[in-house]
Amino acid sequence: MRTKIIIVLIGILNQIGFAQNIDKAKLDNYFNVLEANNKFMGSVALSKDGKIIYTKVVGYSDVENNVKADENTKYRIGSISKTFTSVLILKAVENKNLSLNQTIDNYFPNIKNAEKITIKHLLNHRSGIHNFTNDKDYLSWYTMPKTEKEMVEIIAKAGSDFQPDTKAEYSNSNYVLLSYILEKTFKKSYAELLDVYIVQPVGLTDTYFGSKINPDKKECKSYTFLGTWNVQPETDTSVPLGAGGIISTPIDLVRFSDALFGGKIIKPESLEIMKTMEDHYGIGLFQFPFYDKLCYDHTGGIDGFSSVFSYSYDGNISYALISNGTNFNNDSIAITVLSAVYDKPYEIPEFSINEVSTEDLEKYRGIYSSKEIPLKINITSVNNTLIAQATGQSALPLEATEKDKFKFDEIDAIFEFDPVEKTMILKQAGTEFTFAKDKTTIDEVFELHNNKKKMKKMNEKRITTNDIELSTESFGNKDNPSILLIAGATVSMLYWDEEFCQRLADKGFYVIRYDSRDVGKSTFYETGTTPYDIVDLTDDAIAILDGYKIENAHFIGLSLGGLIAQIASIKYPERIKTLTLFSTGPWGDSDPTIPEMDTRVLNFHAKAGNVDWTNEDKVVEYMIEGASLMSGEKQFDQERGEKLIRAEFKRANNYISMFNHAGIQGGEEYWNRLNEINHPTLIIHGKKDLIWHYKHSGVLLGSIKNATLLTLEGTGHELHFEDWNTIIDGINKHIKENNSNK
Repeated sequence: MRTKIIIVLIGILNQIGFAQNIDKAKLDNYFNVLEANNKFMGSVALSKDGKIIYTKVVGYSDVENNVKADENTKYRIGSISKTFTSVLILKAVENKNLSLNQTIDNYFPNIKNAEKITIKHLLNHRSGIHNFTNDKDYLSWYTMPKTEKEMVEIIAKAGSDFQPDTKAEYSNSNYVLLSYILEKTFKKSYAELLDVYIVQPVGLTDTYFGSKINPDKKECKSYTFLGTWNVQPETDTSVPLGAGGIISTPIDLVRFSDALFGGKIIKPESLEIMKTMEDHYGIGLFQFPFYDKLCYDHTGGIDGFSSVFSYSYDGNISYALISNGTNFNNDSIAITVLSAVYDKPYEIPEFSINEVSTEDLEKYRGIYSSKEIPLKINITSVNNTLIAQATGQSALPLEATEKDKFKFDEIDAIFEFDPVEKTMILKQAGTEFTFAKDKTTIDEVFELHNNKKKMKKMNEKRITTNDIELSTESFGNKDNPSILLIAGATVSMLYWDEEFCQRLADKGFYVIRYDSRDVGKSTFYETGTTPYDIVDLTDDAIAILDGYKIENAHFIGLSLGGLIAQIASIKYPERIKTLTLFSTGPWGDSDPTIPEMDTRVLNFHAKAGNVDWTNEDKVVEYMIEGASLMSGEKQFDQERGEKLIRAEFKRANNYISMFNHAGIQGGEEYWNRLNEINHPTLIIHGKKDLIWHYKHSGVLLGSIKNATLLTLEGTGHELHFEDWNTIIDGINKHIKENNSNK
């Protein structure tokens, strides 16, 4: 659901004739070149006088399974849904079920200015209601189902950005509320209304309100190109409803367009209302000029999908494009297609390959801020691709054009770097903004990490409990509030990096990390045996508090450690002050629709039996592959990863015993009891976690009473050094806001 960028196409204002015969071969070649250069996946359709005159489909509906798209492949259309919703509202007005001038206070009394906001204000974005998709936390919950009550609360809480009818500003909130008004008015679901009033009368065959993407129904996934096509998360359609939840095809969209502008859906006077512009906004429509032609259109974007449909009375031309993966500017594609239609020249693009090595990309990496606009842009890299990600927005893969210059065609953005001055200039839409690299750059994080002189003393201690020994280390002042770090399966305390622990201690905490059974220097058992269960590991955590004479502590658990922390919170509530659950899932039933562990991870583990676990180099070679796999979209530091693996290997009493963790069972008596957890809980989860899918964070958030979520964009199943500041600041805030005593 992206805000439309209106681009004025400047041309010679002379009469352009319609091409009697479109050069289909040239247009096919155009799309084939885009496909061959990983610029576009999707489908287009053209009609004249209500008849389809051109279609083209390129790319895949399912990249992972090598499934090619075809004319029957269905796509999410994003904000083009708003045009459908506008038509439904105007149908209700025609039938006298609604009035454009009625206010919305009877429907939503808690919305600010509801007594002043009319249905028409919602339709043409003049309500002033804040756009919820602009909120920083939107990306932390958009994949989770929402009820009407929840969505209205979110919208109401965000408030108003301006007084109603004083200006126009795009807001998805408007059309979510319109969807609920339709459902209340007709006492039918939005999906039913769409089918009854538009789909059936127009004769659309592949258009309906979407739900979870179903490949068996020829619904395609969406992708972003980051060196390769990467599948994107799915917005739960209960969030956008009529603002962006419809599925369709380009052929159906041009049929809808022909019917709409041909007066076959709503009355001519209703269509005129839609077409009337105020501050560049119509009702479910925008205008854009193409030479001397005037077109009506709407664009859409949701997840990795993007779309556009347009209509011109000159030749009665309808055009639709839907993409499930674009690395190019869709406006440029639209100009090309319309040029073919109206017999204007256009060129087949040529794409030069300007490869930049991973080493060369390193000098651009960092977080950039500008004094000119309130925006931070994180520059990272994946493989040989530079990535730009603004705060709260999706990651953009940049294409190198020349030395120190990159572009992102989809939004016509150019990024120019000066590595010496540590600056970046962003050029877009005729404007320039200067950014400077933040003082604490990634390079400086490395330097700080490797500067041992800055490290403060760490203390070692062995705890004996029930005939087992647990190796522990502590950081900071023992009089400060205590934190117990519980690592995941198969890794020792070293996973909690020494510098990370010290920086956490520097926030005013007493930090303890430890080796669980069968890892590091703690008690180990014969390989292939697991004479303990998860409750025993929970008891071990409490034994460490006893060994340090600590009454209670703040528990931070990662992966398996997060499950242990949940059980501890239920079994030993008096010993825990707050919980932080990191890259984990619920100790209980989760949402059955959430994907299981990624098959790439399972395939990796399946190769463990072929490794010589006595050979350090062979172990490192295998384990580094796994570490890289877990690293998400952020740069994987192979050197640092190798050092950690070698340290684990050399330090362990019996390195291969870590695989005994695969046999951990037990804990049934604490299963499905998350509602008993009353401790303030911070959930930290990476969006690219292949072990515990990001959606598990939503289950935890909904199951634990006093829980909040901190999302790590682009992060996998890892404690990535680029996230340290975010994680440490989040933990510090969480604990201090909920710490009533030491």
